[in-house]
Amino acid sequence: MNFLTEDQRSRWGRFNEAPDLTQLGGFFHLEAADRRRAMAANGARNQLGWAVQLGTARFLDCFLDDPEDVPAVVVDYVAEQLGVDSSALKGYGEKEARWDHQKQIREAYGFEVFEEHAFALA
Repeated sequence: MNFLTEDQRSRWGRFNEAPDLTQLGGFFHLEAADRRRAMAANGARNQLGWAVQLGTARFLDCFLDDPEDVPAVVVDYVAEQLGVDSSALKGYGEKEARWDHQKQIREAYGFEVFEEHAFALA
């Protein structure tokens, strides 16, 4: 990522501030199909984790190393849409299911793995 400034590199791929209401609605709103996919995951933790990862990928154009490293306003917004308690996300980042969820999201929504295309960009 040598084409980015030092400041851009330090800010990329992370939440630098909590999304505002417009951003929450634009990136973290779950359509009916999104909710169905999230609710297909086993248990509230996985359902919420799946949906938070979807919104994170939309908002940041990447998945986080720790999918729990999101502002509380994001978790609350997504949890309310799913009808689950926001505390259900605790421990999700330690579970292997998060990797399966990332794969499901990439396949369902057409997200690409950046590293697979980085050489072409260089």
